[in-house]
Amino acid sequence: MLALQVGQCGNQLGRALFDKLAEEEDATSSRDSAFFHSPEDFCNERSVVRASYTRRARAVLIDMEPKVIQQCYKPSKSRKAALAWEYEPKNSFTRQSGSGNNWASGYRTQGTQAESELLDLLQSEAERCDLLKGFLTLQSAAGGTGSGLGSFLTEKLADFYPSTSLLNAVVWPYQSGEVIVQNYNAILTMACLADVGHGIFMLQNDAANLICQKLLRIPHPSFDAMNEVLAAHLASSFLTVDAGSACRSGGLDPLSEICERLCQHPAYKLLDIKMVPLMPHRSKKFSSHSWTGIVKHLHQTLAITMDKAYDMFSHGAYLHQYERFGIDRGFFQDAFLRIDQITQNYSAL
Repeated sequence: MLALQVGQCGNQLGRALFDKLAEEEDATSSRDSAFFHSPEDFCNERSVVRASYTRRARAVLIDMEPKVIQQCYKPSKSRKAALAWEYEPKNSFTRQSGSGNNWASGYRTQGTQAESELLDLLQSEAERCDLLKGFLTLQSAAGGTGSGLGSFLTEKLADFYPSTSLLNAVVWPYQSGEVIVQNYNAILTMACLADVGHGIFMLQNDAANLICQKLLRIPHPSFDAMNEVLAAHLASSFLTVDAGSACRSGGLDPLSEICERLCQHPAYKLLDIKMVPLMPHRSKKFSSHSWTGIVKHLHQTLAITMDKAYDMFSHGAYLHQYERFGIDRGFFQDAFLRIDQITQNYSAL
């Protein structure tokens, strides 16, 4: 599995995810896993002079501002030495411009300008894998880089790696609002990913915040705390019960497994992750974790976001910010039609 961490949210979530995956693997193993390169892969590199070697994540870090990526490369104070891992120093791409919370900027401007450099970086890391089985793109739906550039890169991956599994972990914004145009960005992101991706994990800030407050007793959850919750959910999807032996033996192909078992039909690509405790049989009828409830929750999230976005669109609000990057009303209308079709498909289940 090769992870693409795109934007501030994607990089912070990716850091938390690899921390969690490292905890679940045998830190003393010197063999490759699905998530990390073994120390032997790079211990002879002349550019690396270390007394001891740690595993390196199979990941590429991308952002249009350098600050978050610089933080990702700093050692975690809470990470145990026995479970140490690090990012490949050369596997990052940054600019100084930012995307201004505008999907169109990330998709049309940043993506086009950096296309060749990004594809070369991805190809270089992909060639280090004996058998590349899938890409996991970590991104937000609200901002500009994660949503726009993440969508652009997913399209390019579909073109250049047509036989490789493509999964996107998309962090959904607070319903109360983080960015004024977040609903536009989310709809444009989902419309794009639904066409070219194989599966889309719907990760929600509202749900992570609630878990932190109600279950973890954190009155005012930080983004780090919420990312730990989301990372734990993602990691649970990629690890088998006997995760350590499966990873080391090469028998674990998490992305392909998810795509083959859950995303066979092209009309149903949305994925939700639930950690449900055991409960008495008599209580199950009152549970909100039934199949019907989960599916309803999935398409309701999309429907609510689309209603808000369409209300802004019908009044022409902030459309000029997208039009200057070439995203016109017709582009928006196509995206609305695509999302409407997705919600209808799930409503009919």
